[in-house]
Amino acid sequence: MHSDRMRITMRAGGDLVISDENGTVRWSSGTTGQNNYATFKADGELVVRSAYQHTLWSSRTGGHTGAKLVIQNDGNVTILSSGDQTLWAAGTQH
Repeated sequence: MHSDRMRITMRAGGDLVISDENGTVRWSSGTTGQNNYATFKADGELVVRSAYQHTLWSSRTGGHTGAKLVIQNDGNVTILSSGDQTLWAAGTQH
């Protein structure tokens, strides 16, 4: 997922990162491992899982069906409830 300002990428080493338009990492899940992957679940939870499907990192926002992952105009990456309440924010605004 990306915008003109921010990009969400799973790195080859297994770390989910959010970087700005200059490539500067603004947030990291701090995970490592071959074949890790990220999923945004239908209940509003963003997770990084290992190749063996173990959860390595979670936004802890599950239970919010209809939530959405949003890159805001200020560059902050957030998870918003269906009522637009902020459930999680990466703090990547700049």
